[in-house]
Amino acid sequence: MKASTAFQTTTSQAILVVGEPKSGKSNLALAFPDPAIIDWDLNLASAVRRATGKSFDYTQPSIKDDGTQRLIADQWKFAVDETKSILSNPKYKTVIIDGLGLMCNAICEHIVAEGQRAGTNKLGKMEIQNYADLSRILRGYIMMIRASGKFLVVTSHQTGDKDDVTGVIRYVLAIPGQSKDTLGGCFTDVWATMARPKGLSDVAYEIRTKPTGQHVALGASFPIESSIDVTNKTPSQIWDILAAKLGIK
Repeated sequence: MKASTAFQTTTSQAILVVGEPKSGKSNLALAFPDPAIIDWDLNLASAVRRATGKSFDYTQPSIKDDGTQRLIADQWKFAVDETKSILSNPKYKTVIIDGLGLMCNAICEHIVAEGQRAGTNKLGKMEIQNYADLSRILRGYIMMIRASGKFLVVTSHQTGDKDDVTGVIRYVLAIPGQSKDTLGGCFTDVWATMARPKGLSDVAYEIRTKPTGQHVALGASFPIESSIDVTNKTPSQIWDILAAKLGIK
C-alpha cells in the first residue's frame, strides 16, 4: 500500500479517436509529438500531405520490407515485436495505432492459428470463447503501451446498433466481441473527428471531446472545449492547441 503523497501524475494521454473515413483521425494522431506509427489501415497519405515537415517513423504489419504481403496470421506477432522496439526507444514520444479494426482482425487470425496449432480450434474460425481472448489481448497491449509513459493514440471506426425496443441508435466501436462496448475504458480520453460540408467545395473539420449522441461515449481527462475547429490546420497547429490545454510548453 502507498500513501497519496507517493502518487505520480503524468501529462501523457491515451486517446481513442473515432470517426468516419476521411474525417481527420490520422491528421489528429499526427499532431502528437515524435510519433511512431503502427500503420494497419495503409491510409496515411492525406494526413502526411498536410503534415508538411513533420518527422515520423512507421511500420506496416501487413507489408514485408520487400513489398510482399505478410500472412495475416503473422501480422500480430510482428506488430507486438515492433511495438516493444518503439517503447524501448526514447526517440519516440507517441505511439499511434492507425486502424483498430484491422488490428483486431489480425489478433483474431492469430488466436485462430494458435488454437489450431494447439488442437483446440477445429473449425478454423473464431469461436464464442475466443472473444474473451481478444479482449484480454487488446487490453494487455494497450496497458503495455500506457505503462511506458508515452502518448498513445488509437484510431477507430464506429458503427450504430439500433435498439429493437426503443429504436434508439447506440454507437459502438467497429470491432468484434464485447470490447466494442468496453474498450474505451482503457483510455484516458475518447474523442471523435467530424467532417462537414462547408459551402460548395470546402469541408469543415472538428474534434469533439464531449458526448454528442452520434458517437461512442466521448470524454476528456483534462479541461478542453467540447468542440475544436481544426479546419485547414496542420498537425503542428493542432498540437499547439492541445499542448496549451495540457500545460505542455
